[in-house]
Formats: sequence, C-alpha cells, structure tokens
Amino acid sequence: MWSASQALINRLSAASKPAPVKRWQATALQTGAHTIMIRILLGAVTGVSILILMGCASETPPASNNQDASQSQRTETAPQSSGHHHEAPHGGTLVELGNHVAAIEFVFESASGTLTAYVLDAHAQNPVRLMGGSLFVEIELDGNEEYIPLELRGVASSLTGETEMNTSQFRGAERALRGLSSFGGTIPTITVRGATFQDVEFRYP
Repeated sequence: MWSASQALINRLSAASKPAPVKRWQATALQTGAHTIMIRILLGAVTGVSILILMGCASETPPASNNQDASQSQRTETAPQSSGHHHEAPHGGTLVELGNHVAAIEFVFESASGTLTAYVLDAHAQNPVRLMGGSLFVEIELDGNEEYIPLELRGVASSLTGETEMNTSQFRGAERALRGLSSFGGTIPTITVRGATFQDVEFRYP
C-alpha cells in the first residue's frame, strides 16, 4: 500500500515540473531578444537624428532668399541710364529716355526764347516720330521754384515727309525765357516706341 502511494506521488511531482529547454532553443530565444533590442535602439537613434536635422533646417535661412534680396537691392539702386555716351546731332543737350530706349535733344535760342526738341533713337542718330502734334514741358528758372508750362508744337518737314501730327521735331517759344543761358525742365509724360516715361527731368545746357 505504501509503495503504491509513493509511486503516485512521484508521478504527480514529475508532471508538475516544466519540460527542460534544449540548448539550441535557449540560444534561439537569446538571439531573437538581441535582434529585437538592436532594432529598438536603431529606431530610437534614427528618430532623434531626424528631429535634430529638422531643428537645424528651421533655424538656418535659405541661401536663395538672401541672394534674391541682394539682387532686388542691386536692381533698385541701379541707375536707369545705360551709361553710354552719344553726341547730340544738333549741338544741343541730349536727354536719355529709359535704359537705352530713346533720347530727346533740346536746342535753345536765347534771343527769341525758343526751345526745340528732337526725338531720336537710342543712339541719337535717327529721328523717331511721335503722334499727337504736341510735346509739353515745364521750365524751371534758376532761383524760382515755380514752373513755366510750355507747349512745343509739331514741326512739319517737306524733306522727311513729316507732318505737324506725325513728326520727330517740336518747337515752342516763351517770352520769359529770352536772354537766359541756363534753366531746368521736366517732361511730365512722353510715350516713345510704346514705352511711356513720366517726370523726365533735364538741365540746359
């Protein structure tokens, strides 16, 4: 009877013990744990690196914006004149319009107070006709802040076929200009070859 009870107890004890783990199974479990740990560490390092790079990128201003701002500043401060020098064909004062678009030559006769304007091309070599028959200028006398309005009317020419309404030459006289040797002036507006220029200042001579 005692032998049978002892045998039963031994069976129950054996059944309650966990099955032994073989060596190759333990190694596989350890290797899998190491692999998972390495992947977790790599993921964490990658995430931190991305955050650092994003922070640096947000603090550094883009180079292209600085270049555009620099270029914009140079354009605003650049002179409108092309820097080329041309001789006035009639011996007067040459005024350039825009950046090598056209030019106007002013010739003044002091005795009669007559001002003549010749509209020329960019090289001051060929006449450029304007439609309308009139060119308005404002004359400023030295020491006087008031402007004297002066209408220069179109001049016809049988040699060139120009008419008063389609010409490159304009002339006008003003009694207040007689005897003067120098003065300033402004062209309020003028359209040449499709380009409109406003408040064009000039100085004679």
